[in-house]
Amino acid sequence: SIYATKGQYGAWQSASLNQSTGAYSIKVSAGTWNLGWWIDQTLGYSSGDGQDIKIVVGDSETKTYDIHLKKADSTISGKAKRSDGTAMQWAWVTADSRDPNEKKETSSYYYSNGASSNASGDYTMKIPAGTYWIGANMWSGSGYINPKRQKVTVDANTPASVDLTFRVADATITGTVTKEGSGINAYITSWSEDGGYAETTANNQGVYSLSVSS
Repeated sequence: SIYATKGQYGAWQSASLNQSTGAYSIKVSAGTWNLGWWIDQTLGYSSGDGQDIKIVVGDSETKTYDIHLKKADSTISGKAKRSDGTAMQWAWVTADSRDPNEKKETSSYYYSNGASSNASGDYTMKIPAGTYWIGANMWSGSGYINPKRQKVTVDANTPASVDLTFRVADATITGTVTKEGSGINAYITSWSEDGGYAETTANNQGVYSLSVSS
């Protein structure tokens, strides 16, 4: 499917698509629109998750933007583990083509995908050829710190194996959240550039404690 959105909570327009030729058309009003698309990945192609290409259209103007899908013919697989080496089931493993330490325009094409680890900790995903940062996470409150991200490059003939080890919290960040001199309840998060993440809630006095890795 192909669509265009306008504004954070604004209009949504779907395209008419010729399945034989791939030609599409969307009727929109003048203004700035974000063009997006989605394809069932079981068909073997990438839709480019979250691209939202910004297009400015004037009154009675027609803009052309060709969409080029990427074939998901490369493989990343591996194992999610606890710090003691045992398998981590239900970890959500992600592959993202964006460098986490580099800021880019939201209109840049990027690809992200994910897979869940099984009872043996094994996971596998099909992605387009390219360079990816591989990370993983568990649900909030699991008590585990995300593994360090790893950078890999793959293509159809060069798969990658990436094992990810979840970390145990061995350090603490504490503090107090105040408003106009009084402690208040608040939601606190922390993150590290290598993929770590932690969250907690300050109590009614504003006091909080975050368990993190060193």
